[in-house]
Amino acid sequence: MRRADPGKPQIQLPVAAAVVDVESSDAQSKLLQKDLPETAHPETGLAAAETDAGQAAAAKTEVPTDTQTTAANGHHPSLPLDSKDNQTADSNPVLEVRPDGIRLSRYSSDEQLAGIMDLITSELSEPYSIYTYRYFIQSWPDLCIMAHDGDQLIGVVVSKLEMHDTNFRGYLAMLSVRKDYRNRKLGTHLVRKVIDRMIERNATEVVLEAELTNKGALGLYENLGFVRDKFLKGYYLSGVDAYRLKLWLQ
Repeated sequence: MRRADPGKPQIQLPVAAAVVDVESSDAQSKLLQKDLPETAHPETGLAAAETDAGQAAAAKTEVPTDTQTTAANGHHPSLPLDSKDNQTADSNPVLEVRPDGIRLSRYSSDEQLAGIMDLITSELSEPYSIYTYRYFIQSWPDLCIMAHDGDQLIGVVVSKLEMHDTNFRGYLAMLSVRKDYRNRKLGTHLVRKVIDRMIERNATEVVLEAELTNKGALGLYENLGFVRDKFLKGYYLSGVDAYRLKLWLQ
């Protein structure tokens, strides 16, 4: 497929009349750069989505250390744009202020890492290694979008963008919203915002994995236009099956 024209307006993602807004969603990823056997070790293990009913499961992960996953200068070699170097031109981290006063902004300081870890860890039964967070957030800081109410971090989406074959593919890794801020479509808003940024960087598709039994997470992503692209038997370390979901942007 040809790459998107950066000059074209952003596409409008489809929205169903009734969106199931799951506000805490994590998915477990395998290496996206090439097809691996289903038994291969994952690049990162991300827990199944948690619905408002409070059902959640977590998976352990092994990822490369930060020295293995980022270049010596801190720039990930597969980024289509220099996410860190580009911050000079994009110096204002605030992306949007919603009518309810909630502020959406991109990751802009390593001082924010601890708060992101605390928010995501609070929704999971097992913590991730700090290297998992560093792998995503420090390599793709412009694709980590946070939601704040005043000075309180209440939501975050963590993602990445890499070459897959001859096109740029986005990957949604972690999505979490504080429990007392759910049912405000904030999770959906965060996902839309990060996909918009992927489109600006010429992404042609976005993928993620979600538990087979997590109807809420499946509903959220399918209402955003994702389709069930592949069934993954025993994908999670807990043995739970998963769907790989995909959104084609062209």
